[in-house]
Amino acid sequence: MQSGQMIAKKNEKVNYWYLVQEGSVIQKFDFSEVKLEKNAIIGILEQDRYICDYIAGEDAVLAAFACENSEDLKNILVGQERIRSIFLKAAVEQRHQLLCLYSDLYTKTRQFHIFVETLYNEYKNLCNKFKIEEQIFTKMEH
Repeated sequence: MQSGQMIAKKNEKVNYWYLVQEGSVIQKFDFSEVKLEKNAIIGILEQDRYICDYIAGEDAVLAAFACENSEDLKNILVGQERIRSIFLKAAVEQRHQLLCLYSDLYTKTRQFHIFVETLYNEYKNLCNKFKIEEQIFTKMEH
């Protein structure tokens, strides 16, 4: 795969899992990106549809495994100790990457909420101080 080439698109049916052997792949969400490198597996965290776009971040070599269901996965892993350990390690590492991403997004969201809440309270105090009628912001309660 050449850099920038689309590997899998969000909401496409998962027919293959791809093992990154060389290079990198960008896991592109609407809100963020995660860089997948050697031994990462595209498709391992999905059910039947890809959860995001996957784009070659740099020239990448991928091994494709037909994997539409649990039976396909079982056939890939039978008698393949090395592949099983790579798949297990990739699943754990990639889940950890996503949990760190979600944690970071949660922290930023909380910080933004506190910032907006502080500004709104300052606005209310200024209105009170200068005896100006407050304008209602209907979505502030949310």
